[in-house]
Amino acid sequence: MSVSGNGSPPYVTARQLRSAQAYPGSTMQTTYDTWVKHARRCTSCVASGTAEHGCPTGRSLWDDYRSARIDASTDGGTR
Repeated sequence: MSVSGNGSPPYVTARQLRSAQAYPGSTMQTTYDTWVKHARRCTSCVASGTAEHGCPTGRSLWDDYRSARIDASTDGGTR
């Protein structure tokens, strides 16, 4: 996750977005959506510049997404 210099909401790369969108309704998509909703509203996460340096809740949500993404890539995307 990155943040622009003007304090606008964080963005993810197109690759991350395509990865999450590849499995609509999946655990990966759900956890990603939850993290995005949090990161857009949390001033600490917006100001941090990366998901790994956000607030404790944001970091936890990002870790959940990463785990779901890894699970989806290792089991053929059925999660």
